Amino acid sequence: MTQLKLDNLSTGDDLSLEQLLSIMNGHGVSRIVGKRLSENDNSKNQIYLGSAINVVTNGGVRVIQEGGKRPRHIADVDLDWISPSGLVSNAPSAKLILYPKYPEVRLSGFLEKSPTAPKFLASRLKYRVLLLGMTESQKVIAYAAPPKSSIAKYFWRDEFKPDNILFDVELGSVDPKNALITELRRIQALGWIRGKRLKKTGLVEYNSQNGVGYTLEAELGIVNNSLKNPDFLGWELKAHTIKTFEKPVISRPISLFTPEPDGGYYMDTGFHNFMKRYGYPDEKGRQGRTNYVATHRVGVPATRNGVTLELQGFDTGSKSIQDLSGKAMLIAPDGCEIASWSFPHLLNSWIKKHRQAVYVPAIAKTETAKRSYWYHSIVRLGEGTDFRKFLIALAGGSIYIEPGHKIVEKNGKVTSHKRTQWRIKSPDLPPLYERMISVDVSKY
Repeated sequence: MTQLKLDNLSTGDDLSLEQLLSIMNGHGVSRIVGKRLSENDNSKNQIYLGSAINVVTNGGVRVIQEGGKRPRHIADVDLDWISPSGLVSNAPSAKLILYPKYPEVRLSGFLEKSPTAPKFLASRLKYRVLLLGMTESQKVIAYAAPPKSSIAKYFWRDEFKPDNILFDVELGSVDPKNALITELRRIQALGWIRGKRLKKTGLVEYNSQNGVGYTLEAELGIVNNSLKNPDFLGWELKAHTIKTFEKPVISRPISLFTPEPDGGYYMDTGFHNFMKRYGYPDEKGRQGRTNYVATHRVGVPATRNGVTLELQGFDTGSKSIQDLSGKAMLIAPDGCEIASWSFPHLLNSWIKKHRQAVYVPAIAKTETAKRSYWYHSIVRLGEGTDFRKFLIALAGGSIYIEPGHKIVEKNGKVTSHKRTQWRIKSPDLPPLYERMISVDVSKY
């Protein structure tokens, strides 16, 4: 997205951009996107926001079926309007409507029951601007600038040409991308870093093989957690190990995210029953241990158990979403749907994590059972994604599911370990994003 710097701003009798940003800062806004509104962007026709729902909301997607009508895909938005006088009121009916076939997202219900909502959005007017500020609590703080206002004039000036439907507006003096790269440059210059993990109780040593991500997060002061939100100033961190700095793109498979199933036998009967039916005794002979480890790609029966990953609601020929209430399913040879992930479930997980992601390679070494990492200077930044890109990669086999479940029975106690990794090889990453660039942080 175009990054707009705040210099040489015009001012007038209406709310200035500096005043608006100050108000949004006071409401905890961490990111602002803007849109130059067309005449068709009004309360009747809804406001077109492009194809990426994750730009505006981290809320859940639900499917509504009314009578004989086609299902509607809705995402609620907790939206507050700011008036030119600084007054704020909620728009309780605001929501996003998804049209997966196109694909596109539209904002609807944004004027209803909100005293400070800009009524001119009901009209077909040129030269208006909509600014949407997002907070960490998933609230949207909105402001609409009318034609001839200082804010509208600034964003409609001839020399400003946005690259996309939505553009980013710089908020304050900290640029998240620059701050991220600066921190990665500092970390890369440290050389070998002992494996560690930052917990709520403090910093602990960590020597397991999956420590490359935990160590990077600890260096950035990020407490380890399983939340679905991005890690650092809106950026998702994906550290991965490589054999040599000379070939930074060649790496072990990268785990994109880890959503558990929300359907199928797995959900209907519970994890323990799933493992009893589809798990297998530990191949290393460890007593009391049952595993389920397999690699599942769309249309390819898994070598171990013949289970096949299938997609419902996505047309591989046209590469389009036919039904957002579809799902990804693991189908056993006997036809049983042993586990499934609904599209809304996957969408909610994907959009929260991967709007912006940085992929950081590192080499690893182990000495006297102590593991260390040296992070490469060349990182890749992926910006702009949508759920369709994810499904295209899944249907094509570049994204695959690799469960690593186990149950351990010892001394009368049963311990469960659930782990469903959605993985990809490093060279297959670029098609997931609108733009992916390589940056040498040591020269930034």
